[in-house]
Amino acid sequence: MGGLKKIEKARKRKERKRIRKKLGQHGVQVEWKKRRQTGKLPPTRSVVFLDNTAGGELARRFQKAEEEAGTITGYRIRISESAGTPLSMLLPCTNPWGPSDCGRADCVPCGQEGDQRINCKKRNILYESECLVCKEDKKTGQCQEDGKGVYVGESSRPLYERTKEHQADREKMSEDSHQVKHWLTSHE
Repeated sequence: MGGLKKIEKARKRKERKRIRKKLGQHGVQVEWKKRRQTGKLPPTRSVVFLDNTAGGELARRFQKAEEEAGTITGYRIRISESAGTPLSMLLPCTNPWGPSDCGRADCVPCGQEGDQRINCKKRNILYESECLVCKEDKKTGQCQEDGKGVYVGESSRPLYERTKEHQADREKMSEDSHQVKHWLTSHE
C-alpha cells in the first residue's frame, strides 16, 4: 500500500513540473513554494502584541518583515495578536461592586446616607463638608448667601483619618475646627 502512495506522489510532482514548464514558455510566472528554513532558529528576544485584524493580516505582515530583519540582527521578535477585547472595555464599570463600606463602626464617610459611595481609604483627596442647618436654610429660602456653611479641604491622607480629626476637633470644641468656627459665627 505504501508503494502506491509514493508512485501517486511522483506522478503528481511530474505533472506539476510539466505544467509549470508550459506556463513558463507562454510567459506566465509561477511562484514556487518556498521550503521551510531548517536548522536552529535565532533566539527570541521580545514579543510584540498587535491589535486583532481580519484574518491576522497585520500580524502576518509584521512577522514576515521581522523574519527578514531577524536574519540581519541575529535574533527574533515574536509577533502576536492580542486575545480580543479587554474585559475592562466590555464592562461599564471596572469595579462593579464599587467602594463598599469599610466595616469600621466609627467611619463617618461610610455612615453617610446617599446613593453615591465615597471610598474612605482613598488618599490625596479634595473633600467638601456642608453645614446641614445652612443647607436646610438655603432650601427654604431663609439664607441667600452662596457658599455659606461649605468647607472645602484637601489632604494627602485617607478621608477616614481626616474626618476622624474633624470629628475629634468638633467634640473638643477646638478653636481650629472649621465646624466650631462656623457654628459660633453663624448659628449663635
